[in-house]
Amino acid sequence: MSERRLDARLVVPALPPRHISRPRLLAELDRAAARPLILAAAGPGAGKTVLLSDWVTRTQAPVAWITVTPADAEPLRFWRLLRAALQACGQPVQALPAVTPHGDTVERVQALLGSLPAVPVPPVLIIDDAHQIGRAHV
Repeated sequence: MSERRLDARLVVPALPPRHISRPRLLAELDRAAARPLILAAAGPGAGKTVLLSDWVTRTQAPVAWITVTPADAEPLRFWRLLRAALQACGQPVQALPAVTPHGDTVERVQALLGSLPAVPVPPVLIIDDAHQIGRAHV
């Protein structure tokens, strides 16, 4: 029997053994979770991924996590990755948005999330290293 492995880009990174929890920032994420878009911006090494990983361990919401690589800027590859992330957290996604050379990625992601079946607790989508995706590419 073969066991199918989940793509590593869809796995929430493990917390480092000596991470320091940031209760104030975790509370801010709790308050902001209902908003359609949150941007966690800070310099390299500031702890954004650790903070988000810590928050995921505490939330009751289903989480679709994507760690983006430069290769994921290719539109079809990105949308397939997004669908796989949503499916991994239990969301049925059939159709992908039309891949066009231009368009606002944030609006298309919001439209895709809005098209998901209604559930009591909607999924939270986290795109780690989103800067790897150029606006004009996806």
